[in-house]
Amino acid sequence: MNWSIIKKRGFTLIELLVVVAIIQLLATIVFVSIGSARSKGFDAKRYADLRQLQTALALYYSVNNTYPVELCGPEPGAFPVPVQGWAGNHPSYITCYNDLVSKLVPTYISKFPEDPKPSVGDVYWYGTVKDGQGYMLLAWPEFYDINKGEKCYWPDYYLPDGYYCVGSNWQ
Repeated sequence: MNWSIIKKRGFTLIELLVVVAIIQLLATIVFVSIGSARSKGFDAKRYADLRQLQTALALYYSVNNTYPVELCGPEPGAFPVPVQGWAGNHPSYITCYNDLVSKLVPTYISKFPEDPKPSVGDVYWYGTVKDGQGYMLLAWPEFYDINKGEKCYWPDYYLPDGYYCVGSNWQ
């Protein structure tokens, strides 16, 4: 048999391994970018939810001349901020959270928004300040953007960078 006339068919093992490696690399890049886009989508929902809550709180204030007053104190070891009370969907603050929801739903907002990807502590927080003449809302975005929201600080008090803060008359 003359081996020089036999035509080579198919791919060598090395060629197949190179193609598989390239496909794996491309798949990894796609999955990473999808995860990033998903996190940014969660953050966009958080920002929109807090804007909805701000609108509901403004409506509440226009009728009652005060923002809802919640007096659940900060838990031991919490950041020292001058807030009279907190409300959040967290086991330590659930009583005040339920009270806040009952004050706003359904009169001022149809459904109280929930964090799109909640974990313990990473929920929306409402803080009462100045005997109901001010409030602050906090969320913990996955991608912190210093240009969104307000800086979470007061003289002599702070929250670490990473929180997204909005509110009225709270500083």
